[in-house]
Amino acid sequence: MLRNQDFPVNFPLKHMTKDSKFIVDTAYDTGAPIPLGQMLLHLYRLAWGQGWGDYDFAAIAKVMAHLGPVSEP
Repeated sequence: MLRNQDFPVNFPLKHMTKDSKFIVDTAYDTGAPIPLGQMLLHLYRLAWGQGWGDYDFAAIAKVMAHLGPVSEP
């Protein structure tokens, strides 16, 4: 799936973005730090901004690819 850039929709990225926003807002309201949740929300919003909201949330791999190659240590 990731290797072929094939993202059959099981859970759309637009819904994951909405749910992530709810989680981040709830964490903020309760004073709970969730840095990973905030980072994921940012990445999901980047994907949505690229027009990939109807893709499966695994399409986050497309965002990562657009951010640049991962270098080996």
